[in-house]
Amino acid sequence: MRKYATVILILLPWLAFGQSNHSPLICMPMLQQPALYFSSDHVTAAGFGAGAGVHCIFQQRWVVQVDINLLWGNGNAVPLRLALGWHKQTAHTWRPACFGTFALLTGDRTEVIFDDGQRPVSPTPVAGIRLAPLRFVHPKGFASAMELGYGRSASRGTCLELTVLAIGFHL
Repeated sequence: MRKYATVILILLPWLAFGQSNHSPLICMPMLQQPALYFSSDHVTAAGFGAGAGVHCIFQQRWVVQVDINLLWGNGNAVPLRLALGWHKQTAHTWRPACFGTFALLTGDRTEVIFDDGQRPVSPTPVAGIRLAPLRFVHPKGFASAMELGYGRSASRGTCLELTVLAIGFHL
């Protein structure tokens, strides 16, 4: 039941706002192909898979993205991510972007139990940055390739991300 609630919360902003290109807020559904590797002293999660979410552009400059991914590799890892960013205004469709991210890593992972018998915290919160140098925006949507991300968790874990391809489209 919680999975359905998560999907509804992700799609809610897209359903609530108009899709006019002249609107100060443009929201569109998106699909992506991410890869992730997270490692700390007691947790390792990794995988490659698919994801979906909502991508919103505010005032032609600010970007908000909420997505959920299912990654296969080390079991089925499920990162849920919120990204807030800015993309450069250019005269062309090329608009590189930089994001601050917050993710919750849940799902399958390899754990090493603490000496006192306790399991590591789940889901694992991770804060980081993401760079999208090959991002192109068009009135019909956007496409971005080879986005690189880096994050850290409170447990001194390191998270490396690569989004091979992300596309968003107006309906």
